Amino acid sequence: MKQRDKRLTLVNILYKISTVGSFANTLDSLFNETLELLTEQDPFDIERAGLFVIDRSSKNAITRFLRPLKGAIFKEGSSIPLEGSSIGLSISKRAPYLKTSLNSAGTFEEQYLIKAEIKSYVVIPIFVKNEPMATLNLASKRDKAFTEDDLEFFSQLSNQLSLLAQNINELFQAKQKYERIIKENSYLQEEITREHSFYEIVGKNPRLTEAIERARELAYTDEPVLISGENGTGKESLARLIHRLSTRRGRTFIKIDCNEIQPSMIKFELFGQNESNLFCGKIKRKSMIEIAAGSTLFLNSIETTPLEVQDAIFKAVLKGDPRIILTTTAEPAILVSKKFLHDKLFGLFTKNILRVPPLRERKDDIEELVHYFIRKANKKYSKNVQDVENDVLEYLLAYNWPGNVSELENTIERAVLSAGKEMIQLFHVASNVKRYLKSDLTTLTYDGIKNKVKEYERNLLKEALERTSGKIYGNDGCAKLLGMRPTTLQSRLKTLKLI
Repeated sequence: MKQRDKRLTLVNILYKISTVGSFANTLDSLFNETLELLTEQDPFDIERAGLFVIDRSSKNAITRFLRPLKGAIFKEGSSIPLEGSSIGLSISKRAPYLKTSLNSAGTFEEQYLIKAEIKSYVVIPIFVKNEPMATLNLASKRDKAFTEDDLEFFSQLSNQLSLLAQNINELFQAKQKYERIIKENSYLQEEITREHSFYEIVGKNPRLTEAIERARELAYTDEPVLISGENGTGKESLARLIHRLSTRRGRTFIKIDCNEIQPSMIKFELFGQNESNLFCGKIKRKSMIEIAAGSTLFLNSIETTPLEVQDAIFKAVLKGDPRIILTTTAEPAILVSKKFLHDKLFGLFTKNILRVPPLRERKDDIEELVHYFIRKANKKYSKNVQDVENDVLEYLLAYNWPGNVSELENTIERAVLSAGKEMIQLFHVASNVKRYLKSDLTTLTYDGIKNKVKEYERNLLKEALERTSGKIYGNDGCAKLLGMRPTTLQSRLKTLKLI
């Protein structure tokens, strides 16, 4: 090709790259289009081409893609050290590095290029905001395929690709920011709904009060907290209390139910997906750890996550932000012994463990909870239910509540909805009797239901009295065992003629 024709061809290539490149939305597409245009008219007899991404942390160049892939000199993903390499020289000089005639190896790559019978090559640096991002490497088996006369073209190509890459980077950053805002706003709206529908901590049971007071103390620190208790006992309410009293209360409380996420996906949910990047145009999903920065991250049922994920959580807790509150549905020490809870993670929380008692162990709070849930359901459904009948309260006190406070709330809410009058009657809550007493309600009369409830309660209290040698008061007394006020227990014992 004559020199004049070659110059016209190169000017035409630069023009087409600027036109086509302005429509590229990823760096991969930009460089593919560039290679297509270079090889379409090919004034250089290009035999091989490659894109090498600069990794400043490791001081290496990583092979992004190669053309042709079959029989490539380097494998995709392989590393080339910047020191002592042609790529490193190009980056340090901030200019194309060109070898007209390759006869002996003077840089790291040249030993491999010689074996592949490459005679001439050029390395074109690409910068984004003055920082090295990548190099486009072109090689030919023809001697002097790239000459000093071509340096001006390659310098212009370097500047053009750098400008186009910077535009793509800015668009990518804007898209990433937009996706992050959409994600955070969506989560915030969901969390506002949760917050407004969640029940408060109600009750005066000594064990519950102890947990609440300790939660208040911990709220004014940034220490991680572990809350242990059965499902439905109010662990989330306690965690929200800590958040609301802390200096982080101005940020959204972030909750993750670990038992509702597949074990294989929980790590991505917590820590993001690092494989998404600028080159392929994929947005890295912002992790929950990042979203919760400056706030509180609540991880419910941590024992359902793999131990390797718990190890990553351990490292996140050490960093101190976000503040992390964990919950378990069983005693943490037992979970450690059974390999459901990481011992290192457990070790960070040993001084800050809150234990929430199940409802069956604080039955003296049931009456107060019932009235609270009636008021809440009245407001929600525009009802005017005033109270429960005495025999309903007797049943509610006798029932064992395996679903704890959550089950009680659902029971009262259904009762309020179905109650046509101002008082909740026994048949409004009788579905629990059917399930718990394992009886077919169609064969039970109203008095029969009452008698079965009283029979169960009587047997329960009798067994508790035997276990405590008839003692009611004190730390080793029956009231403490059942989580009831001694006066309430004494009144029930007299009604059931057990004293």
